[in-house]
Amino acid sequence: MSPGGRRPARREDSEVRKKPEFEFETDDYRVSGFTSGDRMRGLLVLERRRKEMSLSLGELLERIREGGITFGVDEAAVRGCLEQAAQKRRCPLTQIAAGREPEDGTDGQVEFYVQPSSEEARYTKDEHGRINYYELNLIENVRPGQELCRVLPPGPGADGSDVLGKAISARAGEPVKLRAGRGVAVSADGELYTAEIPGRLIHGDDTVEVSQEYEVRGDVDYSVGNIDFVGRVTVTGEILDEFNVKADMGLEVHGPVGNCQLSSEADVIMHGGMSGKTRGAIRAGGRVFARYLNECKLESRGDVVVEREAYNSVIRTEGAYISTDGKVVGGEVTALRGIEVGTAGSDLEVATRLRAGVDYRKA
Repeated sequence: MSPGGRRPARREDSEVRKKPEFEFETDDYRVSGFTSGDRMRGLLVLERRRKEMSLSLGELLERIREGGITFGVDEAAVRGCLEQAAQKRRCPLTQIAAGREPEDGTDGQVEFYVQPSSEEARYTKDEHGRINYYELNLIENVRPGQELCRVLPPGPGADGSDVLGKAISARAGEPVKLRAGRGVAVSADGELYTAEIPGRLIHGDDTVEVSQEYEVRGDVDYSVGNIDFVGRVTVTGEILDEFNVKADMGLEVHGPVGNCQLSSEADVIMHGGMSGKTRGAIRAGGRVFARYLNECKLESRGDVVVEREAYNSVIRTEGAYISTDGKVVGGEVTALRGIEVGTAGSDLEVATRLRAGVDYRKA
């Protein structure tokens, strides 16, 4: 099928059939009707045999209908043929009718109410037309009960007709195939798809599902932008300066973290650490693990485990601060459930403050 549902014409279909569909002959005139190979065109030859031709437009139209060409007759073209024969004795082969191609039905479609996750940036502009290149909007969060998409039924199409009035059937549209995967419910009529769990919408292989995992395979940089996700985020690379990550169900970073804002309602695991340049911050609803914390601020409801060193950082937790073989140099550590550290302070007498058994929210 060609675009728009039309059937491409074959070469022989456009050629005129040698045998006429009809012929009428009187002492005054001779009229012959032809069709193309596919009978989508009706053509006429009209010859005047006497000086005066007693043939009206109405009579000629009736002759054409009686001859079988009943659909798509162009009265203006028939009138022109009649006038030409009256003036020049003969109207050569002239198209006077056209069939109608069938219009195939439109295929079913999926109408999305939520953008499926993508690796293609969806930048937005502010009121001044400026683009924030930190916001790529690769993820749109969904909530339980939120409508995700609807399946639209196929269209029926419209039949066509050749010039002899024979119907040409249109192809009905194909229904779209869509399956509900994990975290998605379908309405009883099979049309509306709704989220059962929070997460992000994924569409692929004729399936929609809600995922609570988002993995960045590489660095969080201008190719990814800031991340704000209701699920869990894993970053296999590093998080560059000025890029922020919010992951409600947990955050795990395998590379180093720069001057960033990290936030989670659950655990924050950094296999490297943060070099915050006095502006980096971490907020965790669970525990925090890092190899090092450098010039940053941290607040946590769970234990904070630092493998090597916390340097010039402000660390406050409702849990314990644990750095058994590590050290704290400069800054402050406040831990409600106690502090365990290998070394505090330094030979350079850097001011270091440790407060155990203190609830920083009330202090």
